[in-house]
Amino acid sequence: MADDGGADKGEYIGEEVAKAIDDGINSVFQLKEGDNIPATLLYSKEKVISWSNQLLDYTNRNLSKLDKPFKYCVSCIIQQNNDSKFTVALGASFDTNTDGICSAQREINDIVIIISVFAMLI
Repeated sequence: MADDGGADKGEYIGEEVAKAIDDGINSVFQLKEGDNIPATLLYSKEKVISWSNQLLDYTNRNLSKLDKPFKYCVSCIIQQNNDSKFTVALGASFDTNTDGICSAQREINDIVIIISVFAMLI
């Protein structure tokens, strides 16, 4: 992964990808920085498919706004936090100088969200 000096060369910038993920989560769940999370925002199996689709859509749109020469693969996991264990492992074979993986986990009340982005330079 590169520092900001490589941004114009198409090198992978993990911080920008992490922000794209975070902005997507905030948009879907209508969260604003510094605000308290509404206690009524709880896991609902009826909403999981809609939330997942929206999270993928917002994240992909935010990534395309970065205007970087990458192809992205985005995955989304939503589960109810009921103190059960959950392990996620990611792996890929790519050029570590230009490509990268970014994964973010967010807990909102009893909702656990894990979004992962694989970015491959075109």
